[in-house]
Amino acid sequence: MNGMMKAAVFEKPETMVIREIPIPECEPDGVLIKVEACGICGGDVRNFYQGLRADVGSQIMGHEIVGTVVEAGPDAKDFAVGDRVALAPDVSCGECVYCKRGWVNLCAEHKMLGTHFPGGFAQYIAISGYIIEHGFIEHIPDTLSFDDAVMAEPASS
Repeated sequence: MNGMMKAAVFEKPETMVIREIPIPECEPDGVLIKVEACGICGGDVRNFYQGLRADVGSQIMGHEIVGTVVEAGPDAKDFAVGDRVALAPDVSCGECVYCKRGWVNLCAEHKMLGTHFPGGFAQYIAISGYIIEHGFIEHIPDTLSFDDAVMAEPASS
């Protein structure tokens, strides 16, 4: 999908700027999602005031995301155009002792949407096959509103 989108971009502590940037490209094994809602959690607030992790500078924040798949790469697995989805922020290796026990937040390779990867404070988010395989993207039913579905990640803690 070509074109431009608006995104809230974290620049430095206490500074976010609304920018018009290109819609991200859908990778061959990934999906492009139109963001319908994105929550603001305590981590977003903390990062706004204190900054992102030392190895991350400017970034689109936001990791409690729900939306609609608007493009699926030819090699994308399990997701198709029109699917309604909810995303949680964690992306881990899936192989270490912590991941195998379900403690993905302790993974040495742990990354997050909205910190290491662009997040949901934008009109669109591209999710790679790696994130599909090592993160949390789930189908949501048509009977669940996006406003209710955006609470899935914080309510699951």
